[in-house]
Amino acid sequence: MKGLTTMIENLTRRQEEIQSQIAELEAQQQKSDSNKEDILRQIKFLNQTLTEIRINLREKQGKLDQVNRDMDILKSAYDTKQKGLDAIMKKDNVMINYINSDAEIILKASIFDQVLYKAVKICREIPGTEAMAEDTFIDDRNNFVGRMC
Repeated sequence: MKGLTTMIENLTRRQEEIQSQIAELEAQQQKSDSNKEDILRQIKFLNQTLTEIRINLREKQGKLDQVNRDMDILKSAYDTKQKGLDAIMKKDNVMINYINSDAEIILKASIFDQVLYKAVKICREIPGTEAMAEDTFIDDRNNFVGRMC
């Protein structure tokens, strides 16, 4: 794209130079009677060169326009993909939060289970509290897990 832009700038500058040369030669032609044929030949050559430059300039401008259209299409596709990626990332962040929350619940429940296991083990060693301890601890665990979810 940069190359095409530079070519167009150079061709435009060259076109302006040739137009200026033609204008100078036409002014000389009107002032002088002596070199009219030579001046006409120079003007004709410059007009041919100018025509070639204009054709080349149109061709390069057409290519640049096509590149710009292609860039617009690519940018639009990129923006669409970026929006899709943003939506996925947002969804993933929500899922990560759920996973983190679930992991926290599982970790707390696991720690609570370990504490309950030790408490039940201790209670089993105390005569007459075995059944009561297990029922109470099972209720405590169910209540704990219920609050976590």
